[in-house]
Amino acid sequence: MVVVSGTSNKEFAKELAKGLGIKYVKSTIHHFPDGELHVKVPGEKIDKLGIIVQSLAYKPNEYLLELLLLADDLRREGAKNVIAVIPYLAYARQDEEFTDGEAVAFLSVAKLLETYCDKIITVDTHLHRFHKISEVFTKAVNVSAMGELGHYLKKKYKSLKSPVVIGPDEESKQWAKQIAEIMGCEYDIFKKVRFSATKVKIKPKEKDLHGRDVIIVDDIISTGGTIISAIKIAKKEGAKRIIVVCSHGLLMNNALKKIKNAGAEIVISTNTVLNVTSKVSAVHPVAEVVK
Repeated sequence: MVVVSGTSNKEFAKELAKGLGIKYVKSTIHHFPDGELHVKVPGEKIDKLGIIVQSLAYKPNEYLLELLLLADDLRREGAKNVIAVIPYLAYARQDEEFTDGEAVAFLSVAKLLETYCDKIITVDTHLHRFHKISEVFTKAVNVSAMGELGHYLKKKYKSLKSPVVIGPDEESKQWAKQIAEIMGCEYDIFKKVRFSATKVKIKPKEKDLHGRDVIIVDDIISTGGTIISAIKIAKKEGAKRIIVVCSHGLLMNNALKKIKNAGAEIVISTNTVLNVTSKVSAVHPVAEVVK
């Protein structure tokens, strides 16, 4: 059994191999002058299981092709089964034909992956219109890193004043609840309250935030718009310290600076997407379902 990685997140692959107690094999990937990929998994023949780790953040098209070529290469080298560990799965937000003739990329990518891989493991895949990973894949497991984030917060931030975990919308309620249960505190979500045909206010559904420390949680932070709006609402409601956490910190277009300028003390994400906010490892929940 071996773990190999594409070029997107080698650190995750090495940590997973160490946690599973199996060998990490370095792949070699480069481009020909015309842009074509050259992929190779050097070393001895693999006669059982090949695990590929490849996050699809930032360069989803190139990283997806790397993954497929690696999977086919492992099969040629003798692997009986190939597992794709995809810490961040791109295209999940394209989950509906929003306009006539539009490709539902989530379904297309799922078909591609299942053609080459025997099992797919993802972390906090963005499931909006689809509510379970089994509605998209026939052989996939979606694990959550929210528990890891919750334990990190509980250990690191023991001095929070009457903390409350906030989800910016109904969809994020599941994560707010999970982290709050670990921390032993309250949770809430923001909702729209309509006062008239033209006047709408977004505010906490139940909890009073005045004088309290607030943790805002979401699965993905891309450009930061949703989180910045949530920070502004929390501050208007009287929150003191504001901490932002997420599984996948894409943080495009200078989002981190904008979030901090809006009033967040710190932004914490996992290592599904590597950057300066990656303080928490999502390897453990992945390793649990590989075993």
